[in-house]
Amino acid sequence: MCIFFDFLLHSNKIDDIPDEIFDARTQRLDTGLVHLQSEHIDGTKYYFLRPKNVPNAPFEVVFTSAPTVVEVLRRQWGLDFFGLVRELLDRGMQFKTCITGTLTQPPAPLTLRFPGLGYRPPNYKPDVIDYDVYQHIRDEFLNSLRGCAALLHGGIVSRLAKHVVHYQHVFDGPTPDVMSSGSLIPGQSVGYWDDALTEHEINVICGVYKVDTDWRALSTQTTDVFWWPKLSAWAAAGFNVGYWSEDCERWFQNHLNKICEGQFQLRSLSAWKNGLRFNQSTAKVVAKNNK
Repeated sequence: MCIFFDFLLHSNKIDDIPDEIFDARTQRLDTGLVHLQSEHIDGTKYYFLRPKNVPNAPFEVVFTSAPTVVEVLRRQWGLDFFGLVRELLDRGMQFKTCITGTLTQPPAPLTLRFPGLGYRPPNYKPDVIDYDVYQHIRDEFLNSLRGCAALLHGGIVSRLAKHVVHYQHVFDGPTPDVMSSGSLIPGQSVGYWDDALTEHEINVICGVYKVDTDWRALSTQTTDVFWWPKLSAWAAAGFNVGYWSEDCERWFQNHLNKICEGQFQLRSLSAWKNGLRFNQSTAKVVAKNNK
């Protein structure tokens, strides 16, 4: 494993790693437990996994991370289909639960006038009561049908959803209107559909406000500030290692304590990126994993 990561750290992309130390490169891999097929679609490599012992599984499990696929195969999680999904959810791994359908693209989601938690005046400084209000709004969304998409999102979004969304909602597969409001992976002959969070929904989960930066009445200058970092800031810090680690949880609990004690003020995206410093080499390895 150390040799693998050494190659990955010093390579430009994952394809530079020799075949003999990277066992997730084949187009079709049969482990005896699952069927695994990969396909390049719109510049992204997708891995489609379905168990052999569940012929009528409600969905296919889809990944974009080769290391996650290797983890699944080596640990033989595919022996129990719903056990596999539970393992992924427990570890905060990113994946999709896709059903097949039309190749017709869904309509673009509406752009909301008040995204996230809405607008706030200049120099807005929330307190613990504001955080409680944010949690209520966030959890209300997470308890809706679309909330289960947050569990599959990975990283900080999955962690915020974990104690609100029931796993059973994921086991049930995509929502009934997935082909009108979900996301499409256009395969060669069929479309792969799953529910996906909109930008507004991610902003609600991460606690995003638009704060005016100018006192003038007609000014439209605003900046986004967050209770919790969005995925781009999380990944840049090196926390996004493909699963929810002990370091991630330690940071999460420490940050939550600061909020509850009134010791934290909202941060912009750039401030989050500057404030989150974990391991830049880790971020480099993760980025190459997904090339």
